[in-house]
Amino acid sequence: MHSRLFSTLAAVAVALAGVLVPATAASASIRFDPATGTGFVGGGDVRTAYRWSAATLRAVAAGVTFSHSTSIEDTYSVVCGGTRPVTVEVTHLRLSARDDLSSSVAYDTTAGYGAGRGGRVVGFRLTGAVSGISGTTVGPTVGAPCPAGRSGTDTIEKVRLKSSATTSALTASYKGVDRDLLVTRS
Repeated sequence: MHSRLFSTLAAVAVALAGVLVPATAASASIRFDPATGTGFVGGGDVRTAYRWSAATLRAVAAGVTFSHSTSIEDTYSVVCGGTRPVTVEVTHLRLSARDDLSSSVAYDTTAGYGAGRGGRVVGFRLTGAVSGISGTTVGPTVGAPCPAGRSGTDTIEKVRLKSSATTSALTASYKGVDRDLLVTRS
């Protein structure tokens, strides 16, 4: 019950602030602003996501990369014509976007940890997008062919948008293995 309440509050905070916030207590040290691609990911969050020890994270930290993705999925009620009109539900991916983020490793250089790369990995500074790709598509429209499974002569007579869902994710990657660190849906 508490986690559901926290997730609901996190979604409200995202809607109000436009900033991704941790969805779980384990992600408490992640701060990320999707509008600028900047923020901070704690080393413990990456360790937890990959089930790495501190020593493993220290050894591979320079190879960890980050990305931010957004998708918008719409659900429509579509009336297909023909001799016997029928209403079907259609889910449509309207937008898909991904930004690769620039990052640098933050090391603890206090006494006992050593300087620079020999120190404990505190986390990763995200400093903005370095490249990105996005695509959009048009949803169902009146006069277009009906969705698969209908007769080839049937066309769409009526379209009603029922809902839209936006999913946003901050993802860590290492050697082709991705781990979502923050995911919000609204």
